[in-house]
Amino acid sequence: MQHYYRYVRKLRKVKPPTAMFIGSAVHSILEAQAKRGKWAPELEQFRGDFNRMFKEEREELGDLPTEIERIMKGYFVHYEHDGLMYVPRHRNARTEIAIKVDLDHQTRFVGYIDRFPQDREGRNWIMDHKTCRSIPDEDTRFSDLQLLFYCWLVPQLGYPQPDGVIWDYIRKKAPAIPEVLIKGGISKAAKIDSTYAVYMATVYEKLGVDALPQYEEFAQSLKGREERFYRRIYLPSPSQTMVSNVVKDTMSTIEDIRARGATAQVRNMGRDCKSCSYYLLCSAEVRGLDTEFILKTEYTVKEKTDASEEKVIVPSDEE
Repeated sequence: MQHYYRYVRKLRKVKPPTAMFIGSAVHSILEAQAKRGKWAPELEQFRGDFNRMFKEEREELGDLPTEIERIMKGYFVHYEHDGLMYVPRHRNARTEIAIKVDLDHQTRFVGYIDRFPQDREGRNWIMDHKTCRSIPDEDTRFSDLQLLFYCWLVPQLGYPQPDGVIWDYIRKKAPAIPEVLIKGGISKAAKIDSTYAVYMATVYEKLGVDALPQYEEFAQSLKGREERFYRRIYLPSPSQTMVSNVVKDTMSTIEDIRARGATAQVRNMGRDCKSCSYYLLCSAEVRGLDTEFILKTEYTVKEKTDASEEKVIVPSDEE
């Protein structure tokens, strides 16, 4: 259905979904930090885009720019010494890698690798940043195998063979700032969704350095909760069989879309639907509702295709 809406009917959202809006801001900040070591201009750009939204939209989202700022500050502190080199010298200061490959004479794959860092042992990792409401479980991650497809494509672009993939999850919620109690002091509620660093920083800011010792024991109980907000899952050395099966599945899907995509609009509706750009339209059609207003207010027709006309690599039959 996504292919049908996007490439047959050529529909595009007038405004990006909230998830995409937030994800774009996070990616631009990560890119700026990797290249320049600072990201204030990107945050201000996001703040400006946010302020241009309707008042009702801003009220629904809350103070999103401040939330993003807190999330990213925590992220960079958490991974300050992660042992990864994000811009190796031989890669010409490129952090994000554009993938444009003709899979056959009718199909072009266009995508982007967020990072291709090296670790201290010289191993190369394909890293994908993902913003999410909560850190996904193993079953959800297993259904997200796009990075394995990149393992097949990257060497064809002249880059080293990847030694594995990293899912880099960033929760779309900053660690909670503990409440200052009316009777004085800082809350020690066990259910607080926060981290050691944020909790102790609040104690220092509100009560001063002398108060830190009396909150240390409780703050220790928050250690390890960082992974509720920032978590990296490594998959080293994915087997050739696993990569090959993902490639075969992708090519099979392509052939199916090519053969029946314009006529067989099949909806595989599930829990991820709300993040889809076409959720409003698709769900309205399922219910048999009049979609004229939705099409008029939420979508526009874009004749230009997404596939770039730039030079691409055509994999050989043997590959």
